[in-house]
Amino acid sequence: MVDFPLGTTTQLFREVNYPGPSGCFKVLNFDQVVPESVDGTSDFGSETWGLLIKRQGTTIFKADEHQNPMIVPAGTVMLTRARNLRMRITKGVHESTIVLWKASSLPRLAASLEKSKRFVMVQSVLPHHRHTVSILQGLVDDPHRHFELMMVGLLYTTIGVMISGRDELNLSAIDQGYPDSMKPLIDMVRKEPARYWPVPEAANIVGYSDHHFSRMFKQATGMKFQSFVERCRTAYAVELLITTKLSVDTIANKTGFGAPQALREAFKNVLGIIPSDLRGFNHVSKP
Repeated sequence: MVDFPLGTTTQLFREVNYPGPSGCFKVLNFDQVVPESVDGTSDFGSETWGLLIKRQGTTIFKADEHQNPMIVPAGTVMLTRARNLRMRITKGVHESTIVLWKASSLPRLAASLEKSKRFVMVQSVLPHHRHTVSILQGLVDDPHRHFELMMVGLLYTTIGVMISGRDELNLSAIDQGYPDSMKPLIDMVRKEPARYWPVPEAANIVGYSDHHFSRMFKQATGMKFQSFVERCRTAYAVELLITTKLSVDTIANKTGFGAPQALREAFKNVLGIIPSDLRGFNHVSKP
């Protein structure tokens, strides 16, 4: 069950019908323009698992009062068994798919998840889940008689990677098809996003001319170098907003944005929210 002031579950989600004898899975699509951020709660039930694939938009989740909120932006996979998840669907275009199943229908998978003791996991689609998420989305868009068999295989693959990895808000996720010469630079920016990163210095680290570097970086990663830096800084700012009581001004300084307005603009560009959306949701009382 998912409850929102905007409307009923039927109005918010479209159930995907697929051929299959046992009905092991329920698949829901959420494709909507949300005019203003809205808060709500969900309860999948104690024995129900859900795999969320977020293609567009940002949603903030909170499992309980003692846990930090989890930001789920576009290009993210989230696995949860948590009940009474609080969530904030932020303003903008949202596209996501949720696959639900009962633990009893996949007992071996349920046993592995129980053993892991991780009941909420969040990871970036890139680079580890790109292939399986692409297949899963294709299966949802065009289901056929082998739907359940293929879905089981995809869940085992996706969840296996999630269990063996760690939770991440990797806003700077990129495919690993970039030249080896760029790897040290990419690692350096992710490690020290608050540093001043002018293009000439970045180009020098890679060994390219300024123009060639800018062209190659965009071609290899799909974004401009300064956009990549902004995304790394935004991820760092999210961490500080969630885990500290530092003011927005201090966080803007500490993360390399300098001015609070620059931080707010980055949040809008990358996540579709402003810092107060996140901090306010973290401290709002339970509905």
